[in-house]
Amino acid sequence: MRNVSDGYVKGLFQRYGYLAAWLPNTRVGLGDVGVLEGKLFKRTTSLGALGVKFKTRAGDKPMLFNDDTKSGFQVKPKAAVVTAPGLPVEEAGLSIDFTSEGAFLFHAMDCYVDEIEDKVAVGKTLTQAYQRQEWELDWVVVDTLVRAGSTTILISNSRDAKLELKAKAGIDSLNLAKIDAGITVHSQRGGITKFLGEKGLTPLFRLSRFRRSWIEWLLGKPPTIHFGGTMEKSAATSPPDDEVLEAAIPDMS
Repeated sequence: MRNVSDGYVKGLFQRYGYLAAWLPNTRVGLGDVGVLEGKLFKRTTSLGALGVKFKTRAGDKPMLFNDDTKSGFQVKPKAAVVTAPGLPVEEAGLSIDFTSEGAFLFHAMDCYVDEIEDKVAVGKTLTQAYQRQEWELDWVVVDTLVRAGSTTILISNSRDAKLELKAKAGIDSLNLAKIDAGITVHSQRGGITKFLGEKGLTPLFRLSRFRRSWIEWLLGKPPTIHFGGTMEKSAATSPPDDEVLEAAIPDMS
């Protein structure tokens, strides 16, 4: 399962530049605080719980995330047909054949991107929290979040999994997140983690952490002694001039 989760997170990061929630229905909130365990974010607390206030810049332009690379699976549409005169119409559908473990399909629509408004101010507040022993240097914070109106995620847990979907309306294979399509599972073979038209997921996010220069300053590196007996103060004895926080990105190799 770890290979599947790592592949899912790595694949979405390579395509969109965002980290992915795991499991995909895990609720992520702006200002969540935690640690990185490998490629996965593990929540431990929040800025709110720590008394750190921040303003939110809420997204107002909806967008569609559509994984259409079809790597590791094939989608075959199936048109609605009349089986015989006087009998009900057989519903339209499609077949998804997975050819590798960890292959996934990710469609999310009506997505809005929210951000922490003033990350510089938050960073300076966190330095004070650290000095009060209320913040750990390995903690990361969710500074950007994608809210999805509707999401369909399919992840294969085996090499030869297969899923057949059907719908009363036509199925758009390029956007399986449409909730009005009434998509249901007709049949399944093998293990598949699936979310069909799930409302209100927070599937993607970005993280921030202290910059290395600020970590060195907070740790109070000792003065540097040069040849000749002269002693020069380390740059770490005064606050660095650059921004406090930087993007926190796990190793994606």
